[in-house]
Amino acid sequence: MKRLFRPLLVVWLLLLSYVVAFTELELREAVGSELSPCAFNCWAQSSAAVNCPLTDTTCQCEDPDNSVRVSRCVVFNCTYQDSIELSRGWAKQCDRPHNNHNAALRSAAVGSGIAAFLMVGLRIIARFYTLRFWWDDWCHITAGVLAIPLTIFSNLCVTYGMGYHLYDINFSSMTDARDLFIWYYMAEIFYCVEIYFIKMSILCLYVRIFPETNFHRYFITTMVLLTISVLILVPMIICQCIPVHSIWDLRRADARCLNVIGLAYANAGVNLATEIAILILPLPLLQKLRVSKSKKAALYAIFGAGILVIAIASARIPSLAHVISIQDPTYANQGVFYWTCAETSVAHVCATALAIRPLYLKLRGMYLLRKEGRSNIPGTDIRRVCSVSKPGGPRRAEGCEVEFSKESPHNSNSSLASAERLSREDCASPR
Repeated sequence: MKRLFRPLLVVWLLLLSYVVAFTELELREAVGSELSPCAFNCWAQSSAAVNCPLTDTTCQCEDPDNSVRVSRCVVFNCTYQDSIELSRGWAKQCDRPHNNHNAALRSAAVGSGIAAFLMVGLRIIARFYTLRFWWDDWCHITAGVLAIPLTIFSNLCVTYGMGYHLYDINFSSMTDARDLFIWYYMAEIFYCVEIYFIKMSILCLYVRIFPETNFHRYFITTMVLLTISVLILVPMIICQCIPVHSIWDLRRADARCLNVIGLAYANAGVNLATEIAILILPLPLLQKLRVSKSKKAALYAIFGAGILVIAIASARIPSLAHVISIQDPTYANQGVFYWTCAETSVAHVCATALAIRPLYLKLRGMYLLRKEGRSNIPGTDIRRVCSVSKPGGPRRAEGCEVEFSKESPHNSNSSLASAERLSREDCASPR
């Protein structure tokens, strides 16, 4: 009996080995011969967990959790090259789509940079005429300087494949894949710092234009809390993994990382809370303004633009769920990319809207002078905000915001500074 059992056991083992080898060969033909042994083992383990035969591609592709399990296994047990090969094999087997957002992301990155440079440039021109730079201006200029590397890093992300599906990116080497994650990591840091300086610019502007010292305490308290939050969150983002190079080298074995998704949500929550505070703080003061209804409505509209920033920041939060995507990170994070570009652009506009009013008055005054044919009258000066001309009163252009006088001439810089000061006094005086 023993003599018969041993040959049967040998035959059974040979048949089993043949079946396994044949199944593996068939699967490799289905997903591509480039699949590494490590990635193949992860695929086989996941298929066994869902009771799908290795050759039943329909069963494996229809299971929504199967790709997650396989990707997680490859990320933590194999190399990133294996992960890319797995993604390509999975796309081939399951007939994945080949759409992309690369061109749209490029437009968003370039548009965000242009918006920042334009808004900061207008602010500098306005202050050039008034010859008065203050902390709000310097904070916004700093944010504009930070927008330069942020725009560069964002465009480099797009150049290296952001917006494409991972399986559609033709990495010439793993260095290209590593560079993509380096630029994304750098853009994340500069985004946080740029937004911080934009908010500080708005808060400093509040301190400058609102004379009520009681409210200054609220403004300064918000500044302090905002600064503390940035000093805590930015170092955590920089050192989210130890050693730091593991963030882009993707060597998970020796890396100790924070909860990246939790850190992203914490940063977004603090960002949203401070934006709401910046919007709410000046509202009691706007109620006390001694200005016409049309001007008050215009001011409410300017401050109301902050609602758009809050809406964008709120819409950005759900997209953060894909920050740690391990299946298709280059495509899944396109939502975060879009909302980040939109938020920085609108934030720059909100920070500039009130600050460039002197430039607006200057340009409008020049236009009205030219329209009325009085540009050659010496001593013409911008005196105060006015409405339409009245019979018997001083001469005013229809619909003009300036009053013309024959007093001693002033240069354009002092006229604009006077206009800014008078406008600020009109807008900041309580009833």
